[in-house]
Amino acid sequence: MNQTRFSLTLRYLRNSLLAVLTVIAAPFPMVLIGRDTLGEAVIALIYLVPVTWSANRWGHCPASAQP
Repeated sequence: MNQTRFSLTLRYLRNSLLAVLTVIAAPFPMVLIGRDTLGEAVIALIYLVPVTWSANRWGHCPASAQP
């Protein structure tokens, strides 16, 4: 039973790290396009894409662990 708890913790940490990395990767295409071209509202909506995707892929907890 202890082994199961440990593996669940490692899986949670891995999924949370992957979710955070997807949000960190989101600004790179925005930098290439430019802030003036996109506008602040579009930039905010672009950040929702990796958050929604990570919630769908890895569950609610890793998606809410993002900064």
